[in-house]
Amino acid sequence: MFPLQSAAMRITSIQELRDHYQLPSDLWDAFTQVAGNPGNDMRLLAVLPSNVVSAALERARLNDGQYLSAVQASHVGLVYSLAKRIQHTRSGGDWDSWSDGTLFTEQRTTVEPAAAKDPSTGTERRLKMTQILDQCDDGEFTVQTEETRAKWYQAYVSTVGGSPPEEEDPTLEQLSALQKRLVTQDTAPYVDFAIFVPFGQRALKASKFRTYTLTATGYVTKDLPGPANFTQWRTCYRLLKTALIMLDAVGLAALHSYEMAIERLARTYPTCWHLIYSADEIARSAQANRLRSRLAMEIRAGRPGPEGFSPTRPWDFIYGALARDEGFWQAQVHTPGLAWIASGSRGTPKTPAEQLAVGHLQGGLSAIAPVVENFNGTKDSHSPDTFRRRKKRRGGRGSGGGEDQRPSKAATTEKGRGKGGKSASTQKCYSWNNGNGVCGSLSPGQKCMSKIPRLHKCTICDSPGHPSKDCPKKDA
Repeated sequence: MFPLQSAAMRITSIQELRDHYQLPSDLWDAFTQVAGNPGNDMRLLAVLPSNVVSAALERARLNDGQYLSAVQASHVGLVYSLAKRIQHTRSGGDWDSWSDGTLFTEQRTTVEPAAAKDPSTGTERRLKMTQILDQCDDGEFTVQTEETRAKWYQAYVSTVGGSPPEEEDPTLEQLSALQKRLVTQDTAPYVDFAIFVPFGQRALKASKFRTYTLTATGYVTKDLPGPANFTQWRTCYRLLKTALIMLDAVGLAALHSYEMAIERLARTYPTCWHLIYSADEIARSAQANRLRSRLAMEIRAGRPGPEGFSPTRPWDFIYGALARDEGFWQAQVHTPGLAWIASGSRGTPKTPAEQLAVGHLQGGLSAIAPVVENFNGTKDSHSPDTFRRRKKRRGGRGSGGGEDQRPSKAATTEKGRGKGGKSASTQKCYSWNNGNGVCGSLSPGQKCMSKIPRLHKCTICDSPGHPSKDCPKKDA
């Protein structure tokens, strides 16, 4: 099958390799139209990965439109194998120790793996796509075997270097459904994050996000299925990322770039999650298919594909292109997001610290409220909820059996008391809260300008971050 070492070492070009095996030009042209033309440089042919060559041989077609037969593909494979063996030897390897067994033993195939069978009936397990992957897809898929799942796990370990965490580990049903969408349907690997959740059916619940649609009478509120914030979205996305790496559909770098693009949008527009998630769904479905169709049209027209694009692995390039598609994100998020914020969104804008707490911290505003020690030695929070509970408890004193532990009126001085019997140092500045008078134009945190200094705190929620006229609890 191979020439002697002395004769092989005298071969210096691809044309000599083809002449040695008498490879017809039409077979070589069919292969290079898919894999790319290395010219006459034998080194460019030898460095091609074996799975790329085998996939190119699968898709190669002759001038009459027929696919290459097994014999014809093997004929091209001999040229590739000899080129690799020659370069292996010239790089310092041993001619006799070189093994030729990687081109077709690792060949990818479009035939679906053996399906798992139901132990009770002995038939293949079939499930609806609406239950696992996409609520708009009424098709069915066959659940694959655990042996197939083990191969997918091995591909993930080879790429990442370890097993996925439990919360990012897709179920066999999720992998099987996504594999059908990639291989059989040959469409974008879109999944619905309302049902594609960690732990599969065990954690499936009615996650919803709130969206706002602009109509002639204003914004209309709707609750739609899906992650309610970026934290929930990232949990589902990392599950999808693990599945795409297992199926060798998208590379780790492209998946990370897309995740960071969504995170930047969530940080820039913390109150516009409804716009960001809607754009994300369009990007992973319609926009991804649109980009692939454009690339296919350019390649069929004879123009070279963009750098990094592979016809056998198109979604790797497309996920990276989606992250860099500024025009798409400008139209879907930036422009409507600025219009939404300018219209007032939900109530009045919050301070940056309050926006961060409400959008990303558990507990919302109470997570950033200071904890102080009150008059009886216990610690309490100055959050709005705590303020309301304290006010309610004080209103109920005197009717119950508990003894009031507050200092008596006789124990306090009357000096400095204002209206209502309160000390001036504890009174809130109504000029600042109402936006008029000497303190009406002051920003949060500035010192009171009244003759008797008072506190610049909201009279509704006790927050120093905004006056009561701008309080988000005002209309609640």
